[in-house]
Amino acid sequence: MFFYALFAMVLFIPLQWRLATLLLTLTTLCAIGVAIPSLRTNEIGLTYTSDFLLLFGFGLVLGYLYKRGRLALPLIPSIALALIGLYALIGASGFGWVRDYAAPVAVVLGIVSIDASGNTPSLPWLLMLGDASYSIYLIHPFAFDLVGKTWQRFISGLRR
Repeated sequence: MFFYALFAMVLFIPLQWRLATLLLTLTTLCAIGVAIPSLRTNEIGLTYTSDFLLLFGFGLVLGYLYKRGRLALPLIPSIALALIGLYALIGASGFGWVRDYAAPVAVVLGIVSIDASGNTPSLPWLLMLGDASYSIYLIHPFAFDLVGKTWQRFISGLRR
């Protein structure tokens, strides 16, 4: 709901100021969390002042650049950027802020840049999964609950 509220907030701002307003809001919330660490001692404070909000800001900037056709890097650097980011994200330990912040941005920048350059292979099953992703997101809590209860009954039946 937090992100929906952010977007609702900028609907009343002129179009040319929306991105800057969102970035300033996210940066301000993170700065408040750094300035007042006690806010981050509970879930609500941590949610609204987390440094990870900056990743959302980077995503906004990348989306802005993509929509304006300013994100297409050459194919080989795009692939390299995505793979290096993926390695830092899941394959290496001890990278700290690089793993937490730079790696996700590198992965998204690399992959989106491949798409922006027109070099994305067409994979129908992946497109279908993308089309279904919001529906999956909406029903996954219920599906997990159903699978969990079914599994418990199955396990209980084995124990008898």
